[in-house]
Amino acid sequence: MEDKNLSRFIGFYETPPLWIGQLNGIQQFVFPEIDFKDFKPQPLPTNLRLGHQLEQVFFQLINSAATYRILAHNTPVRKNKISLGEIDFIVEDLTANLLIHIELTYKFYLVDPNIPEEQQQLIGPNRRDSFFRKKEKIINHQIPLIYSPEGILALSDLGIAQEALQHHVCFKAQLFVPFTNKSTTLPSFNPKCIIGYWFSFQIFESEGFQEFEYYIPAKKEWPIPPHKDVIWSSHFDILPTVRNYMKNEQSLMIWIKKPLRPIEKHFIVWW
Repeated sequence: MEDKNLSRFIGFYETPPLWIGQLNGIQQFVFPEIDFKDFKPQPLPTNLRLGHQLEQVFFQLINSAATYRILAHNTPVRKNKISLGEIDFIVEDLTANLLIHIELTYKFYLVDPNIPEEQQQLIGPNRRDSFFRKKEKIINHQIPLIYSPEGILALSDLGIAQEALQHHVCFKAQLFVPFTNKSTTLPSFNPKCIIGYWFSFQIFESEGFQEFEYYIPAKKEWPIPPHKDVIWSSHFDILPTVRNYMKNEQSLMIWIKKPLRPIEKHFIVWW
């Protein structure tokens, strides 16, 4: 297996965008091709949360692309010394001679087909966030921040005119459909994002799961493709750990190793 640091970059790069083109007027950023044979990543700080690590991953990957130049990232926007938010990235497309404001998002969503509205079916593993709420925040806060007097001032300090910017998102996601309804489809979204299932603890306890081996990845491992070079546990040995997660109302990602099959990535939910 490639070194752990590089695997985070490859995992991020290979995660598909949640949609292609535009969704509700939000333009998806087209990621440049990266040749990993020549890519030498800088170490990622281990004390960063996953979201901040992935900002560093995005920065290094775009920085390595010959077609783009990063002009600004994590630019604070303040009013009377009070933070109103940050502008994630401003990049120059050297081929098209464009300036692009990019908001970066990387999510793990479980699909709940019991919710009638498709965009609201994508929910966080613990049901505390959703795609719909994130989309509304992008439309109603993150993009308008650029147009606020404080946003215009922050840009002018960088020598960038607000009216010269196009607005894109780099919105990558891994989606998990219900184990009990595997045929679930999402017409508005990229089907390549569906990579696994979610199921209840009761299903995980059942006889059909007892013969396989398991690994619970740390959250910083969630973006990477599952691989065999970890310490695997039997169903019997891992059951108490999973039960603890459930008692604490925490859903968890789990890798499943089956004989002669690719390693699978799923979620066990507490709800």
